[in-house]
Amino acid sequence: MHFAYTETMLIKQKEIAAKAHVSHQMLSNILTGRRRPSWSTAKKIAEATGSDPVDWMESPPETLRIIIQRMYETQAQGINNGVQ
Repeated sequence: MHFAYTETMLIKQKEIAAKAHVSHQMLSNILTGRRRPSWSTAKKIAEATGSDPVDWMESPPETLRIIIQRMYETQAQGINNGVQ
């Protein structure tokens, strides 16, 4: 599955990077496969996205982008159901 980088995806990346206390550039590099995170960075991003740090250490970029997409879909469903 291929994801085009849109303005929405960029905003999501910036939000996650801020929540995880990592730079947007670091997260972008991880999501494009240019870098692999350290264990501590993987744990921060996993906590921010509600995922497993092992995913961030071992998964290909396509899978990581799916993790982010699913996180936002879950949040949107919660908001639509009155849960925040």
